[in-house]
Order: sequence, then structure tokens, then C-alpha cells
Amino acid sequence: MIKQEEINKAVKSFDIESYLHSKGIKFMQSRKGICFKSPFRTEHNQSSVIYNDTRMYHDCATGDKFSLVRFVMALEHCNFTTALQTISGNKFTPVEQSESNDIKREFEQKEYQFYPLQNHILLEYCASRGVSAYVAQKYCRECLKDHKYYYVAFPADKGGHVLRNGTKGNFAKINESGKPLSISTINNQSDRIVILEGFFDFLSLAEYWRYKTGKDIPYNAIVLNSCTMLSKAVIEQLSAYQKIYTLLDYDDAGIATTNKITSVYADKCENLTNKFLKGKYNDFNDYWIDYKKQLQKSL
Repeated sequence: MIKQEEINKAVKSFDIESYLHSKGIKFMQSRKGICFKSPFRTEHNQSSVIYNDTRMYHDCATGDKFSLVRFVMALEHCNFTTALQTISGNKFTPVEQSESNDIKREFEQKEYQFYPLQNHILLEYCASRGVSAYVAQKYCRECLKDHKYYYVAFPADKGGHVLRNGTKGNFAKINESGKPLSISTINNQSDRIVILEGFFDFLSLAEYWRYKTGKDIPYNAIVLNSCTMLSKAVIEQLSAYQKIYTLLDYDDAGIATTNKITSVYADKCENLTNKFLKGKYNDFNDYWIDYKKQLQKSL
């Protein structure tokens, strides 16, 4: 085990500037701490800071906050012990027992750990589905399961995530709190909303919008994560919108869910499933992948 005092001492004495320089991360010193562009997503401003007093990492744009140890874990894609070795230069003294190992237990005993998305294999998987690093990092996180398996993680409203990594059968919907998984809402303060089933459909729609307009999608969105999530509460929630777009899968469940929504809001619904999929594609991600292929052929 490692004494808490040694952890604190190593974190306090860690040469952050030299470490960031070794990782090719440009930075500047401010009154509060070291400022730099987030290494976990694409951005133009230096929105990340490691504070001088707390030695905590904070992405001011996304709200992500975590310890210096966890920052190194995320950047190196390593476990807690390896991150400590990086910070300390392998100078920790093992002890048989310590009451001050809460931080170590926090990371080594958690089944699921979440970070900003940066794993190149996961980003390549997103690219294979037509989703750029910009869009993937804007809406998704990275999940490490059992210190071995990496996933693209799409967060749900009431805790939990939908996980995918491209491996056949390696797909999960989990809630760390033990509660049932909920829908995922993207709130852009719009009076228009689009309803989709899967998160890659939403990411694909975000890509499609950027291709057409050069901007981020301005509408609100609900990703059901499963058609069974269309509850009475969700249907009632839609009453606040001036326009409702349905873009669900072109299968029995998707069509039935579309019909449920349009039966209540026929006067302000537009069925985008028929517009884009037309019986040729199962979902919008399929459509977007084929759309990009056709674009490349025309070049």
C-alpha cells in the first residue's frame, strides 16, 4: 500500500510544466495556475487549467474536474499505480497497511471509470461510423471497464451510459447507480427537437448538419437509447416544442414509436425517417455512412 502523505507530497512536487512539455502540450502560466488547450478534445481556446493551490485539473468548457493523478491516468491510458509512478518517479515506499488509501481504492475498485474521449482506437471506430473526433469528443466520454476494456460512452440524463467499442457483441447500457437507464437529452435552448433511437444516429445527424451548414446542430434532441424509453412523461415533455422531428429506425419498433408521437402531435410533427431512410436504410447512421461514401466517389 502507499501512504497518503507520500501521494500528497508527490502530487505537490510533480513538475507539471515539464510533463506537459514532454507530451507536446503548449501552456501558459496564469495567476491561478497552468492553462492549456484540452488534450482530450478539439478546441481553439485554452479552457483547461491545473490550479496551483489544489493541483486539480479543470476543463472550464465541459465542467470536467479531477485530480492530478486522474489527469495522468486519462492522458496515459494507464491505471492508478502507473500514474503514481509517473508522478513520483517510482519513489513511493510500500507499506503493509494504511488507512489513507481512499484515492487508490476509488480508482482500482471501480468497475467503470470515465474520462474525456481521446483513445485513438475509439476515435478510429467513430470515424468508421462517419463520426469525426470533434463531434465524438463534444458529446461522448471514454469508459475504462475493469482496467482492461475501452468504450465510447454516451451519457444518459439520470446517470448511466450507453457503451460501444465496435467489437461484435460488446455493447452495453449501464447505470453506475443501479437505477434503470434513462433517455439522453441534448439541450440547445431551442423550440425545436429531434427524436432518435441510438446515439450514433444523433452523432451522425450532428455531422450531417455540420456538413450542410458548417455549424453545430442548433436543435434540442432526445436519444431514447431504446424505443421502450418512450414513456408518457417523455411524450408530455414534447408539448413544450413548436416543432418535433422524428428520426427513428426504419423497423417495426421505430415505426410504432413514430406513430405514437405523431398521434399526439400530428400538427407539429415531421417524419424524417421517411425523408431520409425510405426503406433503404435501417437508421440514420447507415444513411450517413452511405452518404459520405457517395460524396467521396463524386470527388
